[in-house]
Amino acid sequence: MLKNIRLINYLTIKNLEIKFTYKLNILTGETGAGKSLILSSIELFISKRFPKELKRKKNENLEIILEIQDDDEIILLKRLVNYKNQSQYYINMTESNYEEIIGLFEKNILFFSQKKYIELLGKKNHIEYIDQYCLSSKKIMDFFDIYSEYRNKINEYEKLEKLKKDISEKKDFYTFKLNELDKINIEDEDQELKFIEKIKKIKESKVNIDLINNIINEIDEKILHSLSSVIKDADKIETVTKESESLNIAYTNIEDVSFNLSKLVNNIDNDDIDYESIEDQLYLIKELKRKYGLTLTELLNERDSLRSTLNSKSNIDDQLKDLSINISAISKKVLMVAEAISQIRKNSSNKFSKKILEHLKDLGINKCNWLVSFRDCELNSKGIDDIEFLFSSTDEIPPGSLSKVASGGEISRILLSIALELSDSLKSKTIIFDEPDIGLGGAIAEKLGQKISSLSKTSQVICISNLPQVAAFADNHILIKKNDSEISKISVSMLNEDEKIGEIARMLSGETLEDEAYILAKKMIR
Repeated sequence: MLKNIRLINYLTIKNLEIKFTYKLNILTGETGAGKSLILSSIELFISKRFPKELKRKKNENLEIILEIQDDDEIILLKRLVNYKNQSQYYINMTESNYEEIIGLFEKNILFFSQKKYIELLGKKNHIEYIDQYCLSSKKIMDFFDIYSEYRNKINEYEKLEKLKKDISEKKDFYTFKLNELDKINIEDEDQELKFIEKIKKIKESKVNIDLINNIINEIDEKILHSLSSVIKDADKIETVTKESESLNIAYTNIEDVSFNLSKLVNNIDNDDIDYESIEDQLYLIKELKRKYGLTLTELLNERDSLRSTLNSKSNIDDQLKDLSINISAISKKVLMVAEAISQIRKNSSNKFSKKILEHLKDLGINKCNWLVSFRDCELNSKGIDDIEFLFSSTDEIPPGSLSKVASGGEISRILLSIALELSDSLKSKTIIFDEPDIGLGGAIAEKLGQKISSLSKTSQVICISNLPQVAAFADNHILIKKNDSEISKISVSMLNEDEKIGEIARMLSGETLEDEAYILAKKMIR
């Protein structure tokens, strides 16, 4: 049940709240007072794109807030449109998204507007109306589940067939690519990093060894050789004996340096690793990464996938055979359920058509024809039926497609008739009608009021009406007026019994209220 609407910065409205009650809520008021403006805000609430011209002040937020009672739970749905015309959605003050909002909206509210008229004209929705009339939601879901299983098996079969064809057509390429990837002897990216670091250290060691060997050569071939010659000459001079001894000590020390450096070169870590092979591996991986645009992990995964694909070719035929058997069994089952549902639809359509004809005749289309047309179609998520409502406003011509033969006024009455027949499935929903009484009057308008009132026995109904015969049935009569308030150019009043009589009298007689109008208004109110 829709408890109230609050509108902020919406067209001529700065801030306005409208409260509704259970059963039948009728909105009346003079032409241009703003009745449709208020109700259209409910439909705009779920519009994908919000018209920016509907904002009262462009630089302020527009808000539409719906308070819904779902059993004992109160749900606040809010749409906020900011100064950039971007929408934000909230459920109970928590930010949400469009999909969640529309799900809750459609669960609780059904708006019979111009959009619904267009939907009725398109036959794709007709099967849903018939299903709501004659099938339980459990039966619909049971069929959908088994059909989904059937489609999943078919999709799986088609994917396998495509894979089989793909393997056959690309076997040579896959084999070539696998052979390339099989040359990778590195297990993972961690090992790759360790090898890169190892190669880096080895290169650094080689540079150091070369430098040390150069130093050793310099010592052995130049320094020691020259020093040895100097010592020989010093030994010949008796007066430099002490200095000669120092030169010998220096020679011995330098010789030790050369020896120690040679030992250092021999002791530098030189694992028994094939460094050239490692460098070749790293180069190979670098080229494969560049060629295929993949990381090492992805290359290794691709290798596993290719190996599995090429090895699985022999298993695909067995899988296809098993799936074919499964599909055949499920196909028989899903067709059997679809045929049973089709029979229920056909059996119920005659009763449905008879009821629709009764409603339409009560609503002034006396000699109309109505037919539910069935054609066979390929199995789909709805079954095997292609359903269309056919109509003609006179028995002199055969019924045809609604989009070709029904006027706007007739479509409005057809929708009401369908809603009446679907009233059991619409329980707990709020049903909204925007001026369903256009073009009606007299006894037919009273019949319309009776039918809308009947619908409100099981569902909350909100309806704009311009006819006293319809307004008289209101459980909650809401008067919409223009005013000059700064807060809102529209005023909303919930009428008491005396005010309701006065409003219906105005609707009967116009601006000049006559006593007879009051007397008649009292008689009309139910």
